[in-house]
Amino acid sequence: MEALLTKSFIQTIILLALMALTNYVQANPRMAILDDQNQEINIGYIGSYYIDESGRLSLADIDSEQLLKRFIPLNEPFLQFGIVKGSVWLRIDIAQKITHLHPIALHVKAPRVQSLEVYAPGLISQKIYTEMGEAHPFSNRLVSYPDYIIPLPANAPPVYTLYLKINSRSPINLIGEVKSLSKLTLDIQTDTMLTGFLLGILLLLFGSNVFFYIKTRHPMYFVYGSLLIGIAFLHLALHGYIFQLLPNFVGLQERVYNLSALGCAAAITYFSRLYLETPIYLPKIDRYLLGLGFMNIALALMFVASPSQLPIALLSLSAFATLSILFVISIYAVIKKVPYAPYYLVARMTLTIGHTGWLLSNYGIVPNILWFEWGLTTSIILEALVHFVGILTRLKPLIGSTVKTESTVQHNSDVFEDIAARMKRQVATLKEYQGQIDAKSQEHVNKAQKNLEHISERIHLLHKIHTGSVLSPPTPAMNLLLLIDRADSEFRAMDLDDSVIELNSHSTASWEIYKDTALISHLYLTIMNELKHYTDQTLLIESDIISNEREGQRWLQITASPIPGSAILNSQKGLGLRYLEEVFEYLGGQITTTGDGRDRSMDFHIPVSARYLEPSALAKKTHTEEVNLVLIGQYSELLAYTQDYLTSKLFAVSHIDQVEDIHRLFQHRAKQTRFAVLLFDDHINFGASDLSNFKRELGIKDRCLLISNNVKMSVKHAQALGFDNCIASTHIESKLIVELERLT
Repeated sequence: MEALLTKSFIQTIILLALMALTNYVQANPRMAILDDQNQEINIGYIGSYYIDESGRLSLADIDSEQLLKRFIPLNEPFLQFGIVKGSVWLRIDIAQKITHLHPIALHVKAPRVQSLEVYAPGLISQKIYTEMGEAHPFSNRLVSYPDYIIPLPANAPPVYTLYLKINSRSPINLIGEVKSLSKLTLDIQTDTMLTGFLLGILLLLFGSNVFFYIKTRHPMYFVYGSLLIGIAFLHLALHGYIFQLLPNFVGLQERVYNLSALGCAAAITYFSRLYLETPIYLPKIDRYLLGLGFMNIALALMFVASPSQLPIALLSLSAFATLSILFVISIYAVIKKVPYAPYYLVARMTLTIGHTGWLLSNYGIVPNILWFEWGLTTSIILEALVHFVGILTRLKPLIGSTVKTESTVQHNSDVFEDIAARMKRQVATLKEYQGQIDAKSQEHVNKAQKNLEHISERIHLLHKIHTGSVLSPPTPAMNLLLLIDRADSEFRAMDLDDSVIELNSHSTASWEIYKDTALISHLYLTIMNELKHYTDQTLLIESDIISNEREGQRWLQITASPIPGSAILNSQKGLGLRYLEEVFEYLGGQITTTGDGRDRSMDFHIPVSARYLEPSALAKKTHTEEVNLVLIGQYSELLAYTQDYLTSKLFAVSHIDQVEDIHRLFQHRAKQTRFAVLLFDDHINFGASDLSNFKRELGIKDRCLLISNNVKMSVKHAQALGFDNCIASTHIESKLIVELERLT
């Protein structure tokens, strides 16, 4: 009986003790209580802190009754202490009530602190449980992860205490949570997914930037690519991923962060120079930008070499000052109407606001957990996307097909009336001369026929615009000067008014159009046909390629003058200027007028796919006295084709109608001059007889070639006649220059 009473008494005592312990735990709000329902607690709600300004106190000192009374309760999930001279001590009481002994861990996000020491006096006496941070090797960590993860024993006492000692040269910002292993795994997956998403965006931007750089070879894209790489490293350093690369290298992550932050500031500065083209548009500001970029580079090297000797506030101040200065410059650039300045202003505003918000959060002025973790990278990526959208907008004529505009011609009575009038004139010409067979009459008939063909082309092109069809089928590349000359020849073949038009297009000789050549030729022909009616003076048409090397973009600019005030744009009548306006607008171009009176001109701008041609070594020699390239013969299709081909390859070519004129060239030749003479064998020219008139005057280094469309003419026969070689008309493009290269 006594044994039963004793056993009952002991059970009662144990039950009362457990109830007392439970009541104590539940009544104490400054404790992390983990159970089956509550598996995550932020230490900012249950912990307390003490700042040791001397930085010399030990755990025994901190755990004394005298100092325990001086701990201040925490009441914020995001702990921010700013820059502290000394140490910050955190005290956390933990009570584990999880029934199945699930493992738990302390998860601390504070990647930039120099030292984080964890003490567990109730578990391992007065020894350090673990020490981590920038001042300690990464291999010290109990779990190899960018954040600080400290596994806690599942079989620990019901209540125990942890102390965290933190030292840092940078602002101390941390998020600490005690959580179960399953909850920790979910949080790690979320953070990794967000980091992967942001880095994926940077990778896409970088790949696009590489494409633009290969396409344009402009240094702006090289600097922009460097900026994107710097952003990636800045994010990785800010979130603690860099330390894993060299786990035994102390201070690696801090150095990479310093280099990335100031390197990005320098890259943005030099990118701004190239983006706004400050040497051209803002030359005074350009010098200051050079100095600003150099200052950031110098500071970056100093912070990498001796990060402990320089205050981190200097780094923050330099980055903030750089972005603020660039923001002011962006406003000034918009006021000065610098090209593409609005895009730059939006980008600068985005990054300046984002960086300022992150800086305020970092120094504890405006605390925000999300902005501290992800705000800086997000704002930088948004800024990069603004630049990317601006680049795509500017490159749209190059990388996309033609864009159909909302402005379309309405098929009204004015258009049909104009078409009818144009066709009636040509039909009247045909009727007038249809009974006559002399050469002059036949010439008028041919011109009228070509005019009718041109009008039908216009109507067909308008139909394609309305239906959204491709305006021009694929056509071979053509030298722009040659294209203009052919359009002029076609215009002469259809002009019934003996118009006087002067073409100034010598600057286009080094440009080749490799897309829509037939369409551009049609536009030249239409411009000459329409504008000839507006002046009784010589119509001057000048052409040039405007090249924007930064964007890899080319614009064909055609200027016609003088243009009287009667030539009005945006007219809703006729098929003349209205037709040109619609086609140019459809192709992404525009037509404008400038000047007044006799100085009034009409400017046509259209994006083109063009490339600059570098003359070969032999072509350069034809522009000096070293090589004289001469074509001899009466005008024929074969001769014209050969001359056009050589001109398109930037050769300087002389054409002689009469063989007798070649003697004068031989008589006045310089000592170093070599001749390349081309003779022709077709239905008009007989090169063999022409060669006999000057063969004796050819030097040893001179060459004489026969261009023939006679299938019976063989190379051996041509060489027997005295030629160095014979080239069939079908092989001009593949063999002619190869033969001429032998002169070198």
